[in-house]
Amino acid sequence: VILDHLTQVEETDLTLKEEVHKRTTATRISAARRVFVVAVVLVGGGIFLSQTNVFQNLGLTLLGTAGAVTLVLGFAARSILSNIMSSLQIALNGSAKIGDRIVFNDALCHVERIHFTYVQLRDWDGTRLVVPVTEFVSTPFKNWTMQEPEMLRIVKIKLTHTADVDALRDAFDKVIDALDEKYVGNRDDVCVRVAGQDVLGKDVWFLVPCADPNTSWEAACDAREGIMAEIHKLAEKEGVDYFPQATAAEAS
Repeated sequence: VILDHLTQVEETDLTLKEEVHKRTTATRISAARRVFVVAVVLVGGGIFLSQTNVFQNLGLTLLGTAGAVTLVLGFAARSILSNIMSSLQIALNGSAKIGDRIVFNDALCHVERIHFTYVQLRDWDGTRLVVPVTEFVSTPFKNWTMQEPEMLRIVKIKLTHTADVDALRDAFDKVIDALDEKYVGNRDDVCVRVAGQDVLGKDVWFLVPCADPNTSWEAACDAREGIMAEIHKLAEKEGVDYFPQATAAEAS
C-alpha cells in the first residue's frame, strides 16, 4: 500500500513515449515488492517456528523426517520459485518494463503487470494475455519501446513489373504529408524500395517513420490506406494495371 501510494502510477498512461522513467520505476518497484513479500514470509515463518515448542515436542522424530520433508517441499515449490526468480530477472535485465509495447507470439501487446508467477499483457484489442513468467522469459519477443522510441514500419505491396516506382515515390510523399504530425518520425527515413520480384510482379516496400511505437500500428494502417488510394489514381491516370492480374491459385 505504501509503495502504491508513493508511486501513483495507476493514474498514469505508462505506454506514452515520454513516460520512460516511470515505466522503469514501476517495474523496479514491482520487483522490490515481490522481494519484500518473500523476505517477510521467510523471516516471519522462521520467527514463528523459533518461538514455539514444535521442535521440542516432536524431538528426534522431526529431525529424522526433516530431510524427507525438505525434499517434498522443494519439489512442490520448484515451479513457484522458478517463476519468482524469472520475474526478478525481467526487472534486472530490463528486457520488458511495465508499459512497454511488445510483440509476443504475433500478438501486439502492452506489458500491464509483472506478477510472481505470470505476466499480464494487454492486446491491442483490449483482451488480456496471461503468460507464465518462465515461458515469457524463454520465448523471443519484439520490444518496440526499448532504447529509442522511433521506429520504421514497412508497408509491403505486390505490384506489376511495369509499375512506375518514381511516380509511387511522389505519391508516397503526399501520403506522409497527409498523416497526423504526431504519428510521423524523422521524414528523412521516408523512402520507397523494390525489395524483390517474381513471375507475378515486384515487391514494393514503403517505409513509414513512426515517432511513437504506441501509435505506429495506426500510422501504418493510415499510410497503407493512402498508398492504395494513390495507386488506384495512378492506374486510372496512366491507363495501366498496377496490381498483378493473377488467379487465386497463381497467387498462392
